[in-house]
Order: sequence, then structure tokens, then C-alpha cells
Amino acid sequence: MEAQWILDRITSTCENQRQLLQAKDASEKIFKVLEMIRVKYLDIPMICAYRKYEYEPELSADAVWLVYNFDIEYGKF
Repeated sequence: MEAQWILDRITSTCENQRQLLQAKDASEKIFKVLEMIRVKYLDIPMICAYRKYEYEPELSADAVWLVYNFDIEYGKF
């Protein structure tokens, strides 16, 4: 649910991420990034540098930062 909400927010607010995120696995990749952040307690720079194989090609490093920022926003609800 949160992954879909984040996907909707990224595609509606970020024009340059729209084409990349329209891939059908984007929601699953967002879920994996959220898992790395919340369950494995990995830092975003570490995810962007060393875990690219888990989120590419559906997400870019900029999109991972957006996922992080929208996760914080989602947590405020």
C-alpha cells in the first residue's frame, strides 16, 4: 500500500521520473527499497552505491532518494 502511494506521488510530481517508473515492476522495487530502509536499516547513500542491483533499472538513484523522502512524509499520517 505504501509502495503504491509512493509510486503515485513520484509519477505525479516528478516529470523526469515518470517514464522510468511506468515499468510494471516499479512498485516491487519501491517495496524492496523500503525494506532495505526499514528492516535492514541501510543508509540511502549505501543503498544507492552498493545495492543498485536490487532497484535498477526500474528506479534510479534519484528515485531512491525520493522514495526515502516520501516514506518520511507517509510516516506523518
